[in-house]
Amino acid sequence: MHTHSRGQSHSTRPVSKRPPPWCQYSPEEVEAETRRIVEEGKKVDGYMFCSGEMVPRETPEENMRAAIEAAVEFGKY
Repeated sequence: MHTHSRGQSHSTRPVSKRPPPWCQYSPEEVEAETRRIVEEGKKVDGYMFCSGEMVPRETPEENMRAAIEAAVEFGKY
């Protein structure tokens, strides 16, 4: 059944249309932040590193590559 009303979550549009500040990080900063997050996640069992629901289109490809490579390199238990 389709309606034009909001769903149960009553979701709204994002507060800001500007990309998050981390979209402007250098690949080196992305690698360092990814390593920090992965190391923090290793403190609990079953941690999975992922980008979340989406990656903003403003995110440079180099930054995504840096995050993936750092997660693979530092994410081993």
